Amino acid sequence: MLPPPTFATLSAFLARRRDATYWAPYVQEILARHGFSDASQKPVAGFNATHPTFLVGDAVVKLFGMSSAWRRSFASERAATALVQADPNILAPRLL
Repeated sequence: MLPPPTFATLSAFLARRRDATYWAPYVQEILARHGFSDASQKPVAGFNATHPTFLVGDAVVKLFGMSSAWRRSFASERAATALVQADPNILAPRLL
């Protein structure tokens, strides 16, 4: 298991937020831990994301925890995802 990433400042975190090479080992470990066969593929950074977000095959991995507001962001996104998943007419990603 990889140690959690650490950043001296919020600016240092923001500078790495879309760096797919930096986050690749974390993304690959997460996908492998959950049994995704495409875990070795190179992640592609999301566009204009608040938190590190990467596409690998048909999976999206979003990493929370590096900013002070991460708990509120996570709770909000989880609630929104649950709401749209309750309506079969809305095409939205499935939360794993």
